[in-house]
Amino acid sequence: MPRKLSGGSGIAWVDRDKTLKAIKEAVEEVKKLGAAEVWLFGSWAWGTPTPSSDVDILIIAPGLPKTL
Repeated sequence: MPRKLSGGSGIAWVDRDKTLKAIKEAVEEVKKLGAAEVWLFGSWAWGTPTPSSDVDILIIAPGLPKTL
């Protein structure tokens, strides 16, 4: 169920479960490409995202193409 969050620009709806599912799917894809480690950091890692939050991911992958 979407969670109602208030932000500086009013009210926004964030579907936490859908976003977390998308993050997990992205992690699996970069692992298939050879990522050694994938780190989630920032507000999504802490469980405190706001309507203006982005998703911060660090990928450590020797030999992985620079662009995906």
